[in-house]
Amino acid sequence: MKIITRLKDEELLKLYETYNFDNLMIQYESDSQGTLQWYYVIPPELVLEDNYYSDYNHVNKLDGGIVYCRCAGKFIKLFTGLTIQEYFDILVLHINDTDDRPRCANCGKFLEFKNISCGYGSHHGWDFDSIHNFCSQKCNTTYTACHEDEYPAIKLRNEDSNLKYLSTLDKLTAKCNSFYAHGNNDDPSEFYIANSREDIFKYGVTDNIQNRDTWHGDYKNIKSIFKGTRQQVAELEFNLGVLLDTPTEYIGWDRVFDFIRCYPIALNKMLSEFPDQK
Repeated sequence: MKIITRLKDEELLKLYETYNFDNLMIQYESDSQGTLQWYYVIPPELVLEDNYYSDYNHVNKLDGGIVYCRCAGKFIKLFTGLTIQEYFDILVLHINDTDDRPRCANCGKFLEFKNISCGYGSHHGWDFDSIHNFCSQKCNTTYTACHEDEYPAIKLRNEDSNLKYLSTLDKLTAKCNSFYAHGNNDDPSEFYIANSREDIFKYGVTDNIQNRDTWHGDYKNIKSIFKGTRQQVAELEFNLGVLLDTPTEYIGWDRVFDFIRCYPIALNKMLSEFPDQK
């Protein structure tokens, strides 16, 4: 446990009642020409008494003791002694103990703090409206699959398709059809392999490898190993899942040799049915 600030309870309560994510940034005219810039709000309760903030060019306004500043990374620490993360904890999450920071709902790990705009980095970005945030896509998938009652849309989808009771073959077919439904059969698409942040071997299909490559840092490494049409990569993934006898894309390093053995078989089968269009 680490207490972030030594403010009294009543002072903290006042901060919590006054500030939230929506009012910590304001637009303010930064020069005589009326240019609008975004400024971070630093409440007077957090400003250290021995800091003379009027001496800095990027601090443009004092109003009732409130400091408005740009360059948050520099000035928030300078004026308050708080890091950006601690500033976010107090004024956005309204917590004053590091043990209360957000954790992954599935594995219990602390979520990574990204920045002042994104906050704690769930695999899909910080989402104040979500029921839970997760440290990875794998944890998201694992948790939501086991807690359907908390996610009505997922529960309805699974009930409609009976996914809970389907065989591996049926699940692979449903996943293949889902990828088909996101575009046209001849859309350029790719089959990739990846190493997840949890060090799990994964394969999959995508019609946007650049987006996958930068997808909130969910992968340590990612590599496209086949480029073709949406139909080709969907059928390749289906064939491979049948050979590996699993509907999941996360197969672990202990099955990499199975993947190496099965991949060329799945690829050749797919190309025999859906040859390249030259």
